[in-house]
Amino acid sequence: MKKIFTFITAVLFCTMATAGTVGNEDNTTGWWTAFSDYYTLAPNKTLKLKFTNYTSKANNWNNWLAVVTTDADRGADGYSEYFVLRADNYGWNSTTNTFDNQTWFTSLTSNYDWNTFKDDMDGSTVNMTISRVGARVTLHADITTVGGVDYYEEFVINCGDGTQNIRAFLTTDGGHLVIDDDATTITDSEMPETITIQGTQIGETDLTTGWWKAFSDYYKLAKNQVLTLQFINYTNKVNSWNNWALAATTDADRGDTEGGYKEYFVVRADSYCWGVYGNSNENADVYALTNNYNWDTFKNDMYGAKVNLTLTRNGAKLTAHADITTTGGTNYFENLEVANCDDGEQNIRAFLVIEGGCIDLLSAQITGGVDGIENVKMNSNGNGVRYNIAGQQVTADYKGLVIENGRKVLKK
Repeated sequence: MKKIFTFITAVLFCTMATAGTVGNEDNTTGWWTAFSDYYTLAPNKTLKLKFTNYTSKANNWNNWLAVVTTDADRGADGYSEYFVLRADNYGWNSTTNTFDNQTWFTSLTSNYDWNTFKDDMDGSTVNMTISRVGARVTLHADITTVGGVDYYEEFVINCGDGTQNIRAFLTTDGGHLVIDDDATTITDSEMPETITIQGTQIGETDLTTGWWKAFSDYYKLAKNQVLTLQFINYTNKVNSWNNWALAATTDADRGDTEGGYKEYFVVRADSYCWGVYGNSNENADVYALTNNYNWDTFKNDMYGAKVNLTLTRNGAKLTAHADITTTGGTNYFENLEVANCDDGEQNIRAFLVIEGGCIDLLSAQITGGVDGIENVKMNSNGNGVRYNIAGQQVTADYKGLVIENGRKVLKK
């Protein structure tokens, strides 16, 4: 009897988790059966974890998972998951997953080699940070394989309103984790720089602005006029669309369908638009939309970027063009052409809107007129400023008919 008892004890020692370990060491851990401690994060705090990941290699998902929830025990009243994120670049919460929702897809990135992923992850070292800044939660995992290859996975999403405590914990499925408890820390998050508004503020400076909540003034354009807007764009960097957007509409207040309100287009900074003709993904022949963005750096590039945005009327054709300069000096552009915006005779309106960001509007100007050069609105000093027959500002070496200091001049 004594020998049998000794044998059972030895078997249990080989398969059960030891101190600092999550899951069975033979990688037979079932789904949602083994968990780390809870880590409670107050607002604007950052959690750092270090652990070694082991996997059965049976499937890509047989690795670590990170879970961020409300401040309640699993299954208790008030418990809800903001997200469950897997090591293989997939996640979900109670209502959505990465394949069904674009928000998750664009906010979840990695640089894995999927041909070697299952082998790479076995024995890999993971340094994970879960950082809160306001409502925004950023999970970043730096992963080093036993062979010395470095990978990363990152996910950004808003969790609550940023005022409540949240919890995080680790789990695994078909693997086990060995956590370095000495490397676990909770510290103050690195806060973004304070936004100083120089012109007109559109949206909240804490970058929590909801969709269709913050707008510029209406700008009314007659036939062949040009609207020029200059502003600084700020983004919470959560999603690519958390930036400026420009709406071009009929001459009616937003939402006043009885008064004839309709949107020719709403074009976003991330090269997507929609309106009376559908959206740009499905109607590229109607919405001619081009750009030269670097999508790998786009979300960071757009924070603090200076934007010179023009909306040009040429008959029934509307052209929106943005010249964008990042804080690092990189130049981008985005251009939209929509050919058939009614008959080109009626007045239209335009306005800026933003979601998850803030606009510092520095200047707004309408130039041009019915025949392309009448009713030009000059800059405040007016000295040396020239416009072509489309009402667009031109340089001193421009050849042709221009308006200069309020007079029509033929430049040869």
